[in-house]
Amino acid sequence: ALSFYKESIIADNNNEDSKYNYELVKRRIEEEKKKNQQNNKKDQNKNSKDNQKKNQSENKKQDKEGKEDKNNQNKNNEKKSKEESVEEKLKKINMTKKKAEMILNALNNNEFQYIQQLKRKPSKKTDKSKPDW
Repeated sequence: ALSFYKESIIADNNNEDSKYNYELVKRRIEEEKKKNQQNNKKDQNKNSKDNQKKNQSENKKQDKEGKEDKNNQNKNNEKKSKEESVEEKLKKINMTKKKAEMILNALNNNEFQYIQQLKRKPSKKTDKSKPDW
């Protein structure tokens, strides 16, 4: 699953679902590895239960801090990659940033004019027995 999500992200860098799922699967795999390692240690060292409890609590604290750091780094990397990908796409179609902004502004103006031209529907139903005027 991890490799498929990675391929999906490579294919479409803006796919937020794939990025989220990739990170989720990656963390679950890491957690399973840690659990397996902890289970092996418990089997080998039955006498050191107190030490293991201390280690587990420290690991949880470190995991929480590590996850927060990773989340912040991922957000920063995603912002940078989005900005880069937009510029790369514009280069592929030979368009400057100014030209793209002009097109977006024109589309926004057209949409605004369209919304203004829409007829407002009356809140009350018209009475058929009375004239239109």
